[in-house]
Amino acid sequence: MAGQKTGRKTIATGFIVTVLVILVLGQGSLWVWFIYTQKDHNLQMLNDRMSMTGRMLSVFSAGAMVNGDVERLTGCVDEAINSGDIISVRILKSDGGVLIEKGTVPKPGKDFLGLLPFFVPSQNDMSFPVFISGKEAGRVDIRYSGQTVNDVMKNLLTIPPLAQLIVFLLVIRTIYF
Repeated sequence: MAGQKTGRKTIATGFIVTVLVILVLGQGSLWVWFIYTQKDHNLQMLNDRMSMTGRMLSVFSAGAMVNGDVERLTGCVDEAINSGDIISVRILKSDGGVLIEKGTVPKPGKDFLGLLPFFVPSQNDMSFPVFISGKEAGRVDIRYSGQTVNDVMKNLLTIPPLAQLIVFLLVIRTIYF
């Protein structure tokens, strides 16, 4: 009799562990899908903000080129850079001359996070034309950082898996001990 109870307990324990492993695998695959969608969503939001800022600076640049009010444009560029995501802004005239160039020029380095599928490159660039009376009068170049997206991704890649591992270990401990 005692041997049968041990056998039943072993079969029940094995079944529970098998079910838990299947649930963890299912939850893990859903988590990977969630991570990919979050990366795409956060990157799209960042790109939309940078695009809006670039278009706004393009319009302000056209006004500054017409009126010669570079100080007001400089204030707008400073505010854009202080937003935290923009590394540098360069506004060029159509003849290639620099109207404004602000921000830091980061040293080129190895972007190891950009190689991982869940992270975005740490530096990205966008350009926006400046139009005056329907003619291209210059260009606004923005270099921005993907660090805010990468910070969110780091949190999503560490906290949920650790919590899941702790719960899984607690369940296994409850079953076996």
